[in-house]
Amino acid sequence: MTRYQKALLNIVNNSYDHPTVEELRIKMEEAGYHPSRATVYNNVSALSDEGFIKKLNIGSVTRYDKIQKHDHLVCQGCGKIKDIPQFDIQNLTSGEDSEYITDHDLTLYYLCPECRSKINACSGN
Repeated sequence: MTRYQKALLNIVNNSYDHPTVEELRIKMEEAGYHPSRATVYNNVSALSDEGFIKKLNIGSVTRYDKIQKHDHLVCQGCGKIKDIPQFDIQNLTSGEDSEYITDHDLTLYYLCPECRSKINACSGN
């Protein structure tokens, strides 16, 4: 693993904001590294391909996340992503006739409190 990959893995594993490549580049600069955007992209792609981090495609934006099992709430208003504990869907299927589920990726869409407030303010509620 390269020094950039180690630094990126550390940043992603300690982030709760699901950073984009550009956000990761900025965090790398703040940590004293000076990679190009392409270098960050190539390194997070390699980390994702090797299973060290997870690539999230939410709408038209690609973000990166730790591989710890959890699901996501995505605000349809502002795009904010919130981690939620993983729903135990594997236990929903049991018995002889059920399929054996090995993994899942659940994304729930909602309106965050800030976006709901904006909608309510615009509608006069």
